[in-house]
Amino acid sequence: MSGYVLYCLVKDLKPHYVGVTSRRRLHKRIKEHKALGKDFDTHIIIKHYKTKKEALIAENGIIKLNSVFDIGLINGKLLLDEYAGFLLKNP
Repeated sequence: MSGYVLYCLVKDLKPHYVGVTSRRRLHKRIKEHKALGKDFDTHIIIKHYKTKKEALIAENGIIKLNSVFDIGLINGKLLLDEYAGFLLKNP
């Protein structure tokens, strides 16, 4: 089954990191987060997407919402400039 997932790392019932990866690579990505020393209790899959572009748009929306309301909990992997560059390269 192909596609992408939007996932969130959770610590003490609070979101700490939101990311996008392929469905096949999700468990490897979670292990990589642990190896990097990220402190989290569990992960949740927010939604499945058919394309990476759709998943990145949703991820960016969560990051943007976090910054607008200054929630201060979520640390996304893509900055807005990097995301815009991705969209220009992948219309």
